[in-house]
Formats: sequence, structure tokens, C-alpha cells
Amino acid sequence: MRTKVIALFSCIVAFMTSCGSMKIIEATKQNMTLGRPNGSPKVLYTFKVEVGGELTICEILLGDKSFSKELEVYSLPSGEIIPFNKVLASGNYSLNLRLPQKKLDNTISKATIVYKVRGREQGVIAEIEAKGKILMK
Repeated sequence: MRTKVIALFSCIVAFMTSCGSMKIIEATKQNMTLGRPNGSPKVLYTFKVEVGGELTICEILLGDKSFSKELEVYSLPSGEIIPFNKVLASGNYSLNLRLPQKKLDNTISKATIVYKVRGREQGVIAEIEAKGKILMK
């Protein structure tokens, strides 16, 4: 009887922890240089994530600053734009932030993606890799 209770409890814990998980596949940062002299340079942060179960993205923390309004969420591989506060189902997504270069310290190498599962906030830390520059028109 005791082993059945322990097995049942283990299954319940495994089920609860497997729903609504997020795994970082890739986290990159690219400087965006504008081709116009009057444009302001920006930085593009891209986080490719794998979602296992339903969850909602709350914010991305870079250093001591929080970003949610600037967040763009795309379903992969279709490229469909999804509102950042919509519930995401299992699948792959790209989370993008385009920020003015002067808004952040350029040496930031870690980000925390905060998401909500069943009303509880959780976070996953991403190591950001610098990927060079993008020349924009």
C-alpha cells in the first residue's frame, strides 16, 4: 500500500512539474546599425524557447530593467505574431526585444525570462551570446 501511495505521489509531482515548462534553445544579442545618419542605434535580443505545456510570458529582465511592452512573440516555424500576454501552448517560439542602445548597459550577458504557470511565476535564466551587427535601411 505504501509503495502505491509513493508511486502515485511521484506521478503527481512529475505531472505538475512537467506542465508549463520553458527551455532556452538560444539567446542572442545583435547591434542594429541604421543606414540613415539621423537614426538611433538599437540592440536586438532574440530568445528561441521551447515551451512544454501552457504558460504566459510576463516579462524579460535584463540587468536591473524589466521589459514586457517591447516584447514581440513569434510562433516557430510559422512566424505568426502572438500577443505577449496570450497563453502559449506547447511548441517553439521566438521572443524578441528591440531596444535603443542607450537604454541598456552593453555588457549584459544574462537575461531572466519570467513566465506564469497556473498563477505562479517562474523564471529561467539565459546566457546571451553576442552575434555581431545588423545593417538596417
